[in-house]
Amino acid sequence: MSRREKRVEKKIVIGTITLVTTVIGICLIVPQIRINRHKQVLKDCVNKTFCPGRITAIENLVKASLPLDNINLKAAHLSTVNLSFAKMEAANLTSADLSKANLNNARLVNADLSNVILKGAKLKRANLSGAKLHNVKFEGVDLSGAKLDGASLEKADFRSVEKTGLGLTIYKKKSGYYVNIVYKDSPAEIAGIKEKDKIIFLNEQKIKHINPFEIYEYIFNKPGYKVSLTISRDGIKQDYQLTSEVFTMSVLGLNTEQIKLARNWEKADYDPLFRKELGL
Repeated sequence: MSRREKRVEKKIVIGTITLVTTVIGICLIVPQIRINRHKQVLKDCVNKTFCPGRITAIENLVKASLPLDNINLKAAHLSTVNLSFAKMEAANLTSADLSKANLNNARLVNADLSNVILKGAKLKRANLSGAKLHNVKFEGVDLSGAKLDGASLEKADFRSVEKTGLGLTIYKKKSGYYVNIVYKDSPAEIAGIKEKDKIIFLNEQKIKHINPFEIYEYIFNKPGYKVSLTISRDGIKQDYQLTSEVFTMSVLGLNTEQIKLARNWEKADYDPLFRKELGL
């Protein structure tokens, strides 16, 4: 190879390296510029109820898996926002409108959601440990699998929460599974199931042999799902055929014994709606 050819080859190599470096730099810089722009939008929107671009900015930061810890969204209008898997520890969401928002799997540990509007919001498997939920009305909110350990629920209203299922909860003793709560106007109440009934068979399987996860799925399932129960009351076995329907869960009228038994219910973690109310 001649000297000239070597020089040409060297220039090609240098040019290629420069081009690759430039492309990499652009790939790194452009996303960061966008992220900084989104962060600036959120800063400019602080203390504003309606603010153009805020929802888009938040959703893009969440998609980028960036934490939004300590973010100030007080009184923000965030209806229908998608915050699934958002990391918003200690966030200030007081009086924000989160109606129909998707907060599934969101981390809201120690966040302040006092007076927030949550009508129709999704909070499945959300972590609300230590959060403030004062004066919150949980109307149509899906809290399946959510964590509420240490959450403050002062004056929270669960009375109009709707769920789909058989309309009962259970607890476990050494002697088996028993019905703890039967909700008013639910399929279980209409069928005649009573509190303290012992459950022997669930869908023709001995309940003691069924995985607790499956038990929960049988009790809280989609509308129209059919479940057979064999219960024992005063030593007499009775068979029931129930169909899952939408029913209203209420914490009103529960007695001390039910609260005590609910603490021992193996699946309490999967029906967190009443964990605070029942002292779980």
